[in-house]
Amino acid sequence: MNKKTLGKNGEKLAENFLIKKGFKILQKNFCIRGGEIDIIAQEKETIIFIEVKTRKSKIFGEVIEQISKRQKNKIIKTAMNYLNLNNLSNCHWRIDVITIFYQTKNYQINHFKNAIAFF
Repeated sequence: MNKKTLGKNGEKLAENFLIKKGFKILQKNFCIRGGEIDIIAQEKETIIFIEVKTRKSKIFGEVIEQISKRQKNKIIKTAMNYLNLNNLSNCHWRIDVITIFYQTKNYQINHFKNAIAFF
């Protein structure tokens, strides 16, 4: 499985995971110049921007540790643009990270709520 296919499979697993947890999916793969957010969802009154990281190996450490400060800044900038474009500047929001460790047909999903604290 190539990297792009692995990422798309991970995003689909994350989407299904969120739906089962009661989240409403608002948008997938929101792109603006300089950034992308994998999934934008809503849980009650909160907008959640979700970065999905899928890996087949932990050779480089835990998946959450592989998100750089530069990536964090891009996610925040993209989230702020989404809020502004949709007139949601005054709403509650957070950034979550879903990590998926994928091996053959087995996978492990971890959901880090308000993950900006982990960056």
